[in-house]
Amino acid sequence: FASIQKEIERKGVTRSRRMNHGMGRLYLYAKRFFASTETAPRYRGEARLLLAQINHKRGLPGSERCKTLRAMQAKIVESTDSGPAQARIVQGRLANCVQQDGLEDVDTVLGPLTQEEVRATKLHEGQPIIENIRNKVERCKKAPIDQLCKEGIVPSSEVMAVLCPFVLAAVQTTGLSDTQLATLYRATYCAFKQRRSLLLLNLERQVHFTELPWATPLHRSVGNMRAGLGSSEQATQQALVDICVTTLATWPETIIPNTLAGALNDVIETSAKGEKKGFTLIKEVASDIFMHAFSDSFVQNAKAAAELMDGTLYQRYYTLPPKGEICRDGFHDQTLFDLSVSLAHADASSWDVVNNGRIIEACMIITTHNLAILWKNLPQLQNKLANVLAELPRRILATVCKNVGLMPGMAWKAQLQTVKDAAYAWRQMLFFASLLPRDQTDTFVQYAQEYVTGLKNEHIEDKMGKAVEGMKVAWQGAAKGAPVAPHTVLVGWVKGKHWLMK
Repeated sequence: FASIQKEIERKGVTRSRRMNHGMGRLYLYAKRFFASTETAPRYRGEARLLLAQINHKRGLPGSERCKTLRAMQAKIVESTDSGPAQARIVQGRLANCVQQDGLEDVDTVLGPLTQEEVRATKLHEGQPIIENIRNKVERCKKAPIDQLCKEGIVPSSEVMAVLCPFVLAAVQTTGLSDTQLATLYRATYCAFKQRRSLLLLNLERQVHFTELPWATPLHRSVGNMRAGLGSSEQATQQALVDICVTTLATWPETIIPNTLAGALNDVIETSAKGEKKGFTLIKEVASDIFMHAFSDSFVQNAKAAAELMDGTLYQRYYTLPPKGEICRDGFHDQTLFDLSVSLAHADASSWDVVNNGRIIEACMIITTHNLAILWKNLPQLQNKLANVLAELPRRILATVCKNVGLMPGMAWKAQLQTVKDAAYAWRQMLFFASLLPRDQTDTFVQYAQEYVTGLKNEHIEDKMGKAVEGMKVAWQGAAKGAPVAPHTVLVGWVKGKHWLMK
């Protein structure tokens, strides 16, 4: 003990003398233990208590648990110290790459450090690149969209919407003989798509890319060149299908974001010859500026949904009118608004935000928010999702139950967002379940009830049990065409406190 005390005094270790530090307390207990035999038992107990606390927290010095913790902390310190040096090395590696293009071989840039690279640093040869830098470099990876989604580089449909213009611009300029024109078109198109969007009143829309005075000649020239390429239109259509398949298969619980819908409309609405296509994707309307009116594209989506969902679980759960009532010639924008007001039990004369939100959500239910019109007009989408179609509603159910189970610990604003996301995901789940054959829909309804019960979570079983029971009641008698019995419907916008939050 005297040699330890002498070493402490020589090095001037001040923390060993601080009583608010464990080392200081242990030093004091040991010093007094040897100083007096009368108080030795007391300080021996104090020292044992402190050592027990240290053992509980990280393990005693020399133990395997303590060694593992110290090794992990050493790696953190090493990565923190070597981070700037490694960043400069990786920056030098990236300088040799094409700056306007992605990385086809990320492993080359992220390989272990070489002897020449570490010569002027404190790093050692063969040291791996730290995770923080690896994550940033991997975002530059150039690969098919579906592969980027599987690897988590594209984490959400919102990020997919950001990448979509770059993919579509590349597809539209593939095979052009004038490379300078193709480069200029891609840069102009992508820059236009990155502009800040605005919410406009009275169903007005922002200017389209083809309406820009300086972009019109570019678009015309590219269109003329693509007209001579027999496979150009097929490539554009295939890109549309691939993006839709990847989005729906990777994030089936999420609606198509407005930015992605706008980018896809550029491909849908205009072909190589500039001919208008037969359908348009709709965007989610903001409830605070809702003008109590819907455009013709919403009517088009509503008719496609009514034709596809007639007699299905989706139609019975939301008690939607039969196909003949919506697909008739007299069904127009005002009729759709009146039907949305009736379905939401809202007030057509009120401009309250919650009232508007209920009407908008009812319209989203009637139109399936782009799902039905995509499924109807893209046969390739049906073929590519056929193998995973039965899995999609089960994945969505698991996601909804997980998020609802986390609600008790959330703030009320986070709970509101979770309720809305759960209701929108529930709608997507019902849509995919309704595309299955009737016997598989029966199986899913039974599976949903067993899944919620099997989670052994009182909160989830109480809240989601009501939604599942409502789905079961709505589906009873479907084979015989029996009327739908009253049942609980899960929606995101309600008047008053939502029953998921009670």
